[in-house]
Amino acid sequence: MRMACGLTLLTITSALSLSLIPVQLQASAKSETAPAVKSAQASSRRIEAARQFLQAVEAKDINTINRLIADGVVLEQPYFSRGESNRVAGRQAANAFFNRIFNQYSQIRFVDVVFRQSQFDNTVILEGSGDFRIADTQRPYRNQYVVVLEIIDGRVTLIREYFNPLIAAEAFEVEPNQLLPNQQN
Repeated sequence: MRMACGLTLLTITSALSLSLIPVQLQASAKSETAPAVKSAQASSRRIEAARQFLQAVEAKDINTINRLIADGVVLEQPYFSRGESNRVAGRQAANAFFNRIFNQYSQIRFVDVVFRQSQFDNTVILEGSGDFRIADTQRPYRNQYVVVLEIIDGRVTLIREYFNPLIAAEAFEVEPNQLLPNQQN
């Protein structure tokens, strides 16, 4: 069953990769026209904002997170529910989410992270692995992540986090259906 979900994550990652522009190639091209150079500079700024955001999450730095997110930020976890909404909106709701996460994990660390600028102007895709510690038990929690960030004028306006819910269920010793959103047919 884990293999099937892993294939789903691989499928998502592959599908997202089709619409990505390698930032390094854009920024280093010698024959760029003025609009393309501006686009590469904007891409670099969005990548840097994404890096700062991820570093702030790892450091559990809510002040920096608040500096980087828009007032109307939307945070979604399409594959997670656990009896609560898998979508929150607004700075206050995002703060509550991050504070819950900061209390849930004694260590938040992302490894092997790749940042990709999408062809769609404001979207940055992060792919990587989490190396977390569950605060209550100090057990490791390691999952694969694909995070879609929309960044407008240096502010994160959308955070959409994809991860394998089967790995999460195993780490938290719950049945997978306890984590998955209710499916309406």
